[in-house]
Amino acid sequence: MTQKIDNQPTIKRESKKKIRVEFERTSLKERLKNKYLSMFFLKNTLWFIFRLLLLIGIAFVVIQPFITMIIKSVMAPQDFADDSVLQVPRNLSMVIYKGIIQDLSYFEYFAETFTFSLICALLQTFSCCLIGYGLAKFKFRGSKIVFLAVILTLVIPHGTLQTALFVKFRYFDVF
Repeated sequence: MTQKIDNQPTIKRESKKKIRVEFERTSLKERLKNKYLSMFFLKNTLWFIFRLLLLIGIAFVVIQPFITMIIKSVMAPQDFADDSVLQVPRNLSMVIYKGIIQDLSYFEYFAETFTFSLICALLQTFSCCLIGYGLAKFKFRGSKIVFLAVILTLVIPHGTLQTALFVKFRYFDVF
């Protein structure tokens, strides 16, 4: 039951569950030429290279200030005064870190700030859980307006609110 038609697959063996088919294949050289020397491949490759260069450029613009600050933090004091040193320090020094840790009592203030932030976060989480439970469980007059106000505070960015409040209270005087 073998049939052969031009440019059609040839059925070699047929059973109840499987059909074995033999295809006439083009040579590997032809297939690679058709795949890699087409306009579609060229267009996709150029688009990929463009996106890659764009992402690398954006990443450099974002990361470069951090790298600069880290490099400048390990510069020796004489490198700061030397005009010929721009980015890479000649002498590495930990004088800045030593000054921050010892002279400014870094770890003491860090512990105080961490404790204060942790207490604020726990109190805020607890109060928000209570208020959220109350808003979800109990229906009262004006609950939809309160819920709308909560949603609006999530929609408006904090930076916008902070700027508006700063402008409003900049010259605030109780008297």
